[in-house]
Amino acid sequence: MKALVYTAPHKVEKQTQPDPLPKADEVVVRVHAAGVCGSDLLGFLGKSKKRVPPLILGHEIGGEVAATGSAVTDLKKGQRVAIMPLITCGACVHCRKGRNSLCEKRVLLGMNVAGGFAEYTVAPRQCIYPVPEKMDFLSASMVECLATPANLFDNHVRGPIESAAVFGAGTQGLLAMQMAKVRGATRIFVVDVQDARLTAAERMGAKPIHGKKTDAVAAILEATGGQGCDVVVDAAGYSPTRQQGLKCVARGGVLGLVGLSDPTTEMDVLDIINREIEIHGIYGYSPADFRRALDLVASAKVDVTSWVREFPLEDGQRVMDQLTTQPGDLVKASLVP
Repeated sequence: MKALVYTAPHKVEKQTQPDPLPKADEVVVRVHAAGVCGSDLLGFLGKSKKRVPPLILGHEIGGEVAATGSAVTDLKKGQRVAIMPLITCGACVHCRKGRNSLCEKRVLLGMNVAGGFAEYTVAPRQCIYPVPEKMDFLSASMVECLATPANLFDNHVRGPIESAAVFGAGTQGLLAMQMAKVRGATRIFVVDVQDARLTAAERMGAKPIHGKKTDAVAAILEATGGQGCDVVVDAAGYSPTRQQGLKCVARGGVLGLVGLSDPTTEMDVLDIINREIEIHGIYGYSPADFRRALDLVASAKVDVTSWVREFPLEDGQRVMDQLTTQPGDLVKASLVP
């Protein structure tokens, strides 16, 4: 099979590798769409310690069943599927509580083992989710992306919400703002510094705020009568955006930390205590979150494709260079083997 292999920081190259063979409980999937995640880009830049070259990156995968192991009897060849790339033990205390993303034995496709930037990939049957035949492969690959904000809004945000703010209008930011809409928010602010991303956010119903042209904190507080937002999501992962996000949270509100860029951030803990702010780190999702995301995509309640552009696998180096240097109007890329 052809595969795009991360070989060194800032370098991926097309290689020919053996086709994967399934173990008894595994499924080989013919990849038709594999999204480029921000964490893939951190790996590409050499900033992800867990992504060690040589490695096939990519964990946002939509495709069709190509082969099954001897113990898999409920899937047929050619069946359209999405892959939940987080492989967990299913037996530890966290998995038993339904919080699989906390499994200490968790393995992620494209990080710990070969991922989806290839013609084929392989995963345990438990990670394979059939999708409706009418669902296109790009949408199937985006289910994984939506599962993370679904985890945040379904499991960590209690009661009705009226307002939300999102810092960072990449994939997680655009999906988080749409999950806020699903949960009932009628006022949603999205902060970014790239015009193309802000345009996409505005098209989907958010108030765009350019972080370099406007004081985002002041604008959000003014628009909310000084109260701030019920939920604020930092999908950028930088210390300044986390700190700005905290200033925008309403009393008793939720600050969701999703972005991975900076490992440490100084925050006003007395402010967090005095205003009883809930801070949640959101790493991944459970099978229930993945099914929830799949249902939302299948019912077209969330736009997961209008702002994504597809590229052939051979363009991987150019695409990653662009996304990490001058993305321009490219909001998100998906590679097609």
